[in-house]
This record gives sequence, C-alpha cells and structure tokens, in this order.
Amino acid sequence: MALHKIIVDEFDEDYSLIALHCKIEDYRLAYMLNRCLSTRLRRKAEDLDFTGSNASFSVFEWKDPTFQTDWYLIKNRCYVESDTTISEGLFSQTQDKSVMIHQLMGDHPNVDYFIKIDANGGVVDDTTVLKKIQTLEKISTSYSVDTSQLKTKAHLIFN
Repeated sequence: MALHKIIVDEFDEDYSLIALHCKIEDYRLAYMLNRCLSTRLRRKAEDLDFTGSNASFSVFEWKDPTFQTDWYLIKNRCYVESDTTISEGLFSQTQDKSVMIHQLMGDHPNVDYFIKIDANGGVVDDTTVLKKIQTLEKISTSYSVDTSQLKTKAHLIFN
C-alpha cells in the first residue's frame, strides 16, 4: 500500500486574511458584517477546539455560491476561567479563580477577530472588502494580514 504524506506548506495559499480590532460580541460583529458586506455569516455548530487546552474559538461561516468563495469569521481570543485551591494549613483552604487567555493566532496577540476568505478559484477584491469594513464605527482597526509570514498557518485549516 502506498503512503501519502501531506505537508501543510505545500497547500496553495489561496485565501485572504483580515484582522479586526473590536470589543463587541462575536454575534453582533457577524450581524454588522452581514449588513455591511451583504454576506450571510452563520455560527457553526461546533467551535474550533484544540486538544490539550480548554480553549474553544467561535467560528462563523458562509459559502458564497455566486463567487465560489468561503467566508469565515474567527474569534482570536478565548478566556478560560479555572478554579485553584490554595491550602493555608491543615483545615483551611481558599478558592481562587484565575483567567487564562488563549489565542488562536499567537503571531497576532492583539487581534480580536480574523476574517478568512477562501477564494477557491473565485475572485475576491480584498481592498474593497477592507474599505467597507473600515466604515463600521464599532471596529477600531482593520487591516490585511500577510499570510506568507504566519507561523501558525495550521490553525486556519479547518473543515
């Protein structure tokens, strides 16, 4: 039997990545983007989970049949609350809550959300999309990310 090995770097980078800085909830952002860009982003049934941590990142997707593109809105930060027990003696213990922040893309720790647009052979004008996003008042900053410089490209491969 033949063995086939797939290397992640061999995949053609046929996608665009836009970083968003905003402090609103993911569902509100998806609604605003749907109105602004005429998309139909919907929350996926399953979040993006990574084994080894309790972090899960919400993902909204839309498959555009007209332009043959797949759109994803991905949350970059996940806050995980954990209880720790501190023993102060033989019979006394105190509970302490700590919050851990996990990032999907460690290359960009200050980014709140990413928009990934898979062209799949279709055509997407990134500059027009970016200009429309920049008109939204709830978004502080948005910019295009150079995907060739990403260290954690594998986190953006899902389906």
